[in-house]
Amino acid sequence: QRCYPVRNDVRLRLTDGDEEEGPRSTDSRVFYCSTVLLAGFVKVYRKYPQSKILFKPVHQSYNQIQADGYPPTVRQEVEGLQTLLEVLQSAHLPPVVKAAKKPKALRQYE
Repeated sequence: QRCYPVRNDVRLRLTDGDEEEGPRSTDSRVFYCSTVLLAGFVKVYRKYPQSKILFKPVHQSYNQIQADGYPPTVRQEVEGLQTLLEVLQSAHLPPVVKAAKKPKALRQYE
């Protein structure tokens, strides 16, 4: 049985509108990945806010993580990032974003 440290996970949800205006989500997929792995995507969002990608930090204690079945395994995180990359690449984003094949944080798992 693996023992996990306290983690600050990031929950990502793709929507087609500002949450302040009400829920108009067309993509309810939620990605749970470690803050480290998603750091690159947070930078992308800050540079291209029109991509309408909402990054929400989720602060969870060790007990909460256990109760919710978290944290995700490395494989789940990698698969989640691959799916996220596909979503980003299919979105109407500037070419520089689409050209980002793989975040640096992902390479350590290869």
